[in-house]
Amino acid sequence: MGMGYGMNRAFVRSAALVVALLISGCTASSLSEAEQQSLAAAAVAAPKLQPGDKIRINVYGENTLSGEYDIDQSGQISLPLAGTLEAVGLTQAELEQALAQVRSESDRPLH
Repeated sequence: MGMGYGMNRAFVRSAALVVALLISGCTASSLSEAEQQSLAAAAVAAPKLQPGDKIRINVYGENTLSGEYDIDQSGQISLPLAGTLEAVGLTQAELEQALAQVRSESDRPLH
């Protein structure tokens, strides 16, 4: 399953935050060590899915199940055969795991 530009958008937001802090004059000396560590962790952390993000899901051998899907304003995504899943706050890897769990619990394999 591949994720689309929603994940890239979240990465750009994280990078923009770091750049904005640098431009605004926040230097390392004015931030506590905990704040510096928090900013560093946020800059390298996997982006989280948010309402309005669009993802691309590829299901091998099932073109009718593959496609682009939007995360709605309540943070959910509706997928054929998988149903409605809570996606907001998950990383790409976490959403992939949730979909694999749904697939393993379903009667009909997705391939």
